[in-house]
Amino acid sequence: MKQVWQCDFCTYTGEHTKVAAHEAKCVFNPANRKCMTCKHRTDEGAPISGFWNGCALKVANQFDVEDGDADCAKWEQLPDKD
Repeated sequence: MKQVWQCDFCTYTGEHTKVAAHEAKCVFNPANRKCMTCKHRTDEGAPISGFWNGCALKVANQFDVEDGDADCAKWEQLPDKD
């Protein structure tokens, strides 16, 4: 049996060093301020062609935010689900 680590924000698993590196850039990590953790996120697209992140505020640099090239000034964290 071997020990496996898992990302605190998604289902990524692996060795400790790999998971730690992944967590720092994980799109589900609220510290990264990506669309997946923003309360303004919407689904764009269609079931046949696939969905992608949209923005209810129509942020101009949305794809730069997703690629990690820019920060979103209008990002707000999703409220905790209780």
